Amino acid sequence: MTGRPGRTPPRGVRDTVRVFTNRCPRARSTGRTSLAFVVAALLAGCSSPGPVGAAASASPGAGRRPPVMKPVAERVPAPDLSGPTVDGGTVAWPDYRGKVVIVNTWGSWCDPCREEARDLQRAYAEYQGRGVEFLGINTREQGREGGQNFEKEFGVKYPSLHDPDGSLVLKFPKGTITAQAVPNTLVVDRSGRLAGWALHQVGPADLEALIAPLLAESP
Repeated sequence: MTGRPGRTPPRGVRDTVRVFTNRCPRARSTGRTSLAFVVAALLAGCSSPGPVGAAASASPGAGRRPPVMKPVAERVPAPDLSGPTVDGGTVAWPDYRGKVVIVNTWGSWCDPCREEARDLQRAYAEYQGRGVEFLGINTREQGREGGQNFEKEFGVKYPSLHDPDGSLVLKFPKGTITAQAVPNTLVVDRSGRLAGWALHQVGPADLEALIAPLLAESP
């Protein structure tokens, strides 16, 4: 944290910079992050591609929290995620009713997204025949070429919505998603309600923690 020698920034400022550098590895790697830089990056739209956007990704860490899971009584309806896909198709959200759905937000420029992509695809292949569907949201990325290349490189077979302006991720209730950073992974129950989420890169254990409890629930 830069500043005048001998002066400690207020706690709120320190917390803001700490959260930002945790999600922006490139900022952390410089060894110095000012509040002015944080504010400028946020105003620029941290999830858009480019030097700033590429840094706005949730970096994995040994101390990351396990996924949040909500009891049935506390679940709220998921937003309608109908729309065009990266590959030129269309998703109709009502078609997913009655299924457990993993929703993952990502960008082709995001390193943690790239690191988790194969784990997501493997989980999709494992759970697809058990009443589980996967749906990606390629968000804040102009054009489809980057997303298409990402899907090809990592062998992603499930559809991803094309969300260049971030309007889809803004539909989610506050606290269930980090709209200005990727990746985020959420799970929707068979009744179309948000049942849990992980606001960081996920691995096989995280995905099992999101999916298994919902498969155990009565249809």
